[in-house]
Amino acid sequence: MQRWDKVPLDWAEAGSPRTGAIPFALDRNGNPRDVDEVPRGLACECTCPGCHGRVIARHGEIMVHHFAHEDRRECRHALEASIFGMTIKLLSEPQIRLCLPPFGDRQALASQVGAIFTRRQERKFFASRWVVDGEIIPVTNPVVHVSHIDDSTADSPDITLPDRQIEIHLISHKKTPQALLDRARSAPVSVLCIDLRKYAAMWWNICDEDKDGTRRVVSQAIDLLRDWLSNKEAGRGWLANAEFGKRRQKLIDWVGEQKKREKQQREAERLRLQQSGVPAPQEATEAPRQIPAMLNPSAGAVTDCWPPQIHGRPASTREFGMIKEEEATEAPQEEVPDKVIRENVGICPVCQASQNEVVLGSGPFQGRKAVCCSRYSRHPMTMVAPD
Repeated sequence: MQRWDKVPLDWAEAGSPRTGAIPFALDRNGNPRDVDEVPRGLACECTCPGCHGRVIARHGEIMVHHFAHEDRRECRHALEASIFGMTIKLLSEPQIRLCLPPFGDRQALASQVGAIFTRRQERKFFASRWVVDGEIIPVTNPVVHVSHIDDSTADSPDITLPDRQIEIHLISHKKTPQALLDRARSAPVSVLCIDLRKYAAMWWNICDEDKDGTRRVVSQAIDLLRDWLSNKEAGRGWLANAEFGKRRQKLIDWVGEQKKREKQQREAERLRLQQSGVPAPQEATEAPRQIPAMLNPSAGAVTDCWPPQIHGRPASTREFGMIKEEEATEAPQEEVPDKVIRENVGICPVCQASQNEVVLGSGPFQGRKAVCCSRYSRHPMTMVAPD
């Protein structure tokens, strides 16, 4: 399936979560429980999901309610393990919803496939920043593959949503986004990662803030986790997205059809001129096309492409009004090289080389600014409107 060559992982939390207090523990039946769902103290009969040692439910008046190890040990992965188990439980609940993040920058995609739009097409295509917008979906018929963090591996998703063809991986010390990249490249479905360290950071921030003010707002850690899963995009991202692949291929096919249509039009015009006895003008292998301003914001406003067109045919110098009739018979002057003002302001529609903004050194537009191919001077150029 189609995907980015390099997936941005800026949604992933860096570092390891703090150890010590945890918001969730396992009851005597092995089910994840919120600290406010059980009696206080050892009467909770709960164990740590990380080390399986006994924990105490602390329902104090100062600190946010939490579980603590009875022997005060520092369990390195207790927090991640507790969040993992409760996340699996919540995503298995009926009526639970999941917030999916957006994916695929439209400007980057258009530049990648060499898409050139008219002004109207440009406005429609760039109406949204993302190729696939974020959305909140109901979690229906989830398939749970792993219920405990010890069994979580990069070789298998933790949960799958068959109705949406989505694999969900919970990022922890057991699996990282980098470890999942190889799997994502060959996955026939979408691959979504949810970083548990993001929620861990959120929960610790509540523990560190004004206790009297926050304890009443978030009376249960499970409410915070449910809200984060259902309504927040933070801490999650796509390693592969099937819908993005379909839309990318659709754009590639559209670009191919545009090029094919333009080639047919040029051939038809050449035959028409040949039949009428008019010599066909010298053209590049690809028809000149306009660079969208949104893909090339530094180039400024642009005018029509060169050679200028009038009713689908090349305009004469008299019609274009650029060269006086008496100037057309003057002897050719020595060619002066173009002066480069800015580099890499666009992509050549013919050879896909970078384009530069230059001041033309010779010809009928000497001294005017234009966007030209950096590799071949005969490839189409776009005149820049005067300041």
